[in-house]
Amino acid sequence: MANRTFMASIPGRANKVRTNNPLAPLLEAIVNSVHAIEEASPLKGTIDIEVIRESNQQNLHLGDSSHIPAIVGFRISDNGVGFNDSNLDSFCTSDSIYKLKKGGKGIGRFTWLKFFSEVTIQSNFKENGGIKTRSFKFFNDGIDNDTKVESKDKNAHGSVVTLESPTEKFEDRCPKKIDVIAERIIDHFLTFFVTGGVPAISIRDGVDYISLNQLYTSYLGSNSNQQTIRIKQHEFVCTSLF
Repeated sequence: MANRTFMASIPGRANKVRTNNPLAPLLEAIVNSVHAIEEASPLKGTIDIEVIRESNQQNLHLGDSSHIPAIVGFRISDNGVGFNDSNLDSFCTSDSIYKLKKGGKGIGRFTWLKFFSEVTIQSNFKENGGIKTRSFKFFNDGIDNDTKVESKDKNAHGSVVTLESPTEKFEDRCPKKIDVIAERIIDHFLTFFVTGGVPAISIRDGVDYISLNQLYTSYLGSNSNQQTIRIKQHEFVCTSLF
């Protein structure tokens, strides 16, 4: 008996993503970068976020946020393991269980298409003792222009994910100031920051730059208190933020 290929509707899956948070695509990209860094185990994990604004205008420094050019995308770069064949196969499988042990549900990338019409991915990864470069676009019709070639850089690995062509849902709800976005990222990943399990994360908006790790230390980390408690044979570290 011949097997029939099981199909999945990308727009249908994206429509079922239950979130109205315009930063959900960015947060999902950061989660993917954290997992990729954990898999690659570099000496220092880094995640760099670049804000993309309308008409390439940056940092008008106007007090009224309504006059600041709208954010139309984000570019997220990391030095993680990259989109090797295994990771790409998982990416192309709806509801993949590839990251189940890390808490991944296999649906996060569909969040991207709830708020953006197109995602461009470029990635370097190790393969057969060398470094390959893979690039492709992800949108409602699937994946396009998937290429894999020998990399000119024989040492670097990692990925650059560009979220672009925002939908009206994103444009109407996205905060315009990067300090607000930085605070919301810290709030979402607070457990990682408290335990020290987060890479070096930064966000850049033209000449403006914020280190989220330093921001956390300045506003929360310096006011935290840790206490170790023991329950039977297990020790737990409790962190209080005040």
